Amino acid sequence: MTTQAARVREMFGSIAARYDIANHLLSCGVDFSWRERAARIVTDWHPHSVADLATGTGDLALALQKKLPDAEIAGVDFLPEMLELAKQKGLRQPVLADAMNLPFGDGSFDCVTIAFGLRNLENCTAALGEMSRVIKSNGHLLVLEFSLPTTPILRALTTLAIQSRNFQVAMQCVS
Repeated sequence: MTTQAARVREMFGSIAARYDIANHLLSCGVDFSWRERAARIVTDWHPHSVADLATGTGDLALALQKKLPDAEIAGVDFLPEMLELAKQKGLRQPVLADAMNLPFGDGSFDCVTIAFGLRNLENCTAALGEMSRVIKSNGHLLVLEFSLPTTPILRALTTLAIQSRNFQVAMQCVS
């Protein structure tokens, strides 16, 4: 396991029980509407199979399950602690796996989603390549991610808040 993966595993494993509350607080509760909107977008694509990567406690996968009751929704995460919480919340298909090395065949899914997880992957380019591999040729990718505000004072406050919680401020994907 790489250093970045080990840090992510240690950090999120230690906060798994408080993860949902942290997300809601950091986003001031707006993450609910972001996930709802993401689920509506995916629903409009009419997928039969979806892999939600870095599913964490399953909030996006569960929103997708609700909107697409007949679709196969796989919630994928490399932390068993997170997947256990997702199962307790009702996730039907948890998959313990690393988004950098997915255990699915080429073209397995109509859609791949990742919410607030891309920034925690060690190599964005490689991860996006792996996502591309498992998406069908006419499939879709939805990425939901935080960004820093453009207003200088809000940007400074957000950066300070993120750094004070030992979260990574930004991750640059370079192709």
